[in-house]
Amino acid sequence: MTVLNVSHELTGCAEFCSLFLEPAARVSSNGALLSKARFLFLAQFPARFPARVCAELRGYFDAHGVSPF
Repeated sequence: MTVLNVSHELTGCAEFCSLFLEPAARVSSNGALLSKARFLFLAQFPARFPARVCAELRGYFDAHGVSPF
């Protein structure tokens, strides 16, 4: 049987959350550049961050704002 266990084993981790850009800023791959810049900052200054990093990724939503999950 497949079971989903809810837990919070992220204490002490750095967390990267979703990025939201205004529609006018969503040109020329600005979102991808900003996302990569966050990880480059982490690599440049590792002493400022914990050893473990987790990333929260925005889920899929259809045109009506409905998620299949």
